[in-house]
Amino acid sequence: MFLIVFALFNLFFSVYGEEIFSLYFPNIKDKIIVTPHFKGQEIYLPITLISSLLSSSFKIEKEKVFIFKNSKELFVGNIGRKECIINEKSYKLLDPVLSIDSDIFLPIKSLFSLLGYRVIIKEKAIYIVQIIDEISWKEEKVFFKIKSEDKIEYKSFKLKDPNRLVFDLYNCILIEKGEIYPKISGIKNIRYSQYSTAPYVVRIVLEFYKDFLEPKITSDNGQVVLNFSKEKSEESLEIKLVDIKWIKDEKNLSINLLFNSAFTYSKGILKNPERIFFDFPNATTSNTNTIFVNENPVEKIRFGFQSINPKILRIVFDLYTATIFNEEVFTDTLKINFPREIEDPRIEEKTKNLLVIIDPGHGGSDPGAIYSNILEKDLNLQVSLKLSKILKENGYKVILIREKDETISLDDRVSFVKNFLQNNNLTEKVIYLSIHANAALSPDVRGIEIFYSTDFSFDLAKTFSDTLSKYYSVRTLRQGKFYVLSRIPIPGVIIEMGFLSNNEERLLLISEEFQNSLVEKIKEAIEKYNIER
Repeated sequence: MFLIVFALFNLFFSVYGEEIFSLYFPNIKDKIIVTPHFKGQEIYLPITLISSLLSSSFKIEKEKVFIFKNSKELFVGNIGRKECIINEKSYKLLDPVLSIDSDIFLPIKSLFSLLGYRVIIKEKAIYIVQIIDEISWKEEKVFFKIKSEDKIEYKSFKLKDPNRLVFDLYNCILIEKGEIYPKISGIKNIRYSQYSTAPYVVRIVLEFYKDFLEPKITSDNGQVVLNFSKEKSEESLEIKLVDIKWIKDEKNLSINLLFNSAFTYSKGILKNPERIFFDFPNATTSNTNTIFVNENPVEKIRFGFQSINPKILRIVFDLYTATIFNEEVFTDTLKINFPREIEDPRIEEKTKNLLVIIDPGHGGSDPGAIYSNILEKDLNLQVSLKLSKILKENGYKVILIREKDETISLDDRVSFVKNFLQNNNLTEKVIYLSIHANAALSPDVRGIEIFYSTDFSFDLAKTFSDTLSKYYSVRTLRQGKFYVLSRIPIPGVIIEMGFLSNNEERLLLISEEFQNSLVEKIKEAIEKYNIER
């Protein structure tokens, strides 16, 4: 029946010279060949096809048009009119229902938008995709929700180092990428972004502190639910060491021990060789391998259990030399601070009273935007390293949040900045620059964008916008609630260098000439800000 309808439909419009398009719709695996009717910005398809896509039925009574789903009126409209009723609510279509040669045609852009979809035209193809409405958590459950009431087509798989559970949601579109931190034991964060277009795939990554968690997955109309709740057992009440992280600056090496819940501990010092230890009662860990830190003064970290009391976890720090240390206790974290000797006494004389913290966006398991096999995370790092080099050559002190391809969460970036400011007696001004490359659904969008969050960052953002606009097209200077920028106590901006989704800008962004020019202009903006402020 489908083939007969489409054959007649295409025959009718071929007389009028209409073009053939491929149509893609959620939960229909094969593309559908259609010949749409265009009127201004709207796209019309026959009610026969629309009804089939929605797994519904239709009826026409004189000038009135009905679409029924599950024995209920899904759509009621009138030929030649824009007013309609969808799911018992009144709306107005952008263009009216049409009658063409005894067949009824509906405007799909406005119709499907009201039903919770988005219609995208791209290279002789029409994509009707589901809109991701919410990625959230409550208690021990994680929710992926869309605006329509379709089933969500998805696939899931696992990745290691670090352990991650990945969900690819097909025929879906995401308005803005992001990251959330659910308070679910064992889950470090949840990241989500538009993984690809044509086909449209949204990727959601759940990263775990240590071991994989296996949720119970249910898929209802309009949502996928991951249930991580488990029956309480003696094992689930154990205190577990789930991760170890460290960060260094010129003065301190800070090691963070992350647990799944509150803990108690005792400590001691051992000699010949130099060691310190921490004992954690009723605690355990799945990590029994030695961790080689090799950062002065800590050589390595070892794990074990007391022979006289196997319920006490002992963590031993082997040191290069005797040293003092102090610790800070949080709800589920023990932070141990070791003073560091400066390994390289050749400290460049500072000629500028400004320190620049450079943060190359994304990294590690988070690639950022991907176009033509170009990963945003790599581009961000390339430009950041060049910027660091040129600033140091011009007398600025520079701190890089990452110098290699590694995963750093948004919370870790905030902590890095705050810890650095807290642990260093700084006399110079400090600014924060987050380096990114952009992407948009439309390949025509291009230009540099400057973002800031706090009012005290406006002068910095305005200086960048004014300076860069002398040489390039600066598309946007905008304030917003950006996660890191809104949580650090220093002026900071995000510099979106250009759009990878634009063919011309993508070629520019990967060129040495443009990168060298851009870092020179960024330096010029920093010079101006440092002089004027």
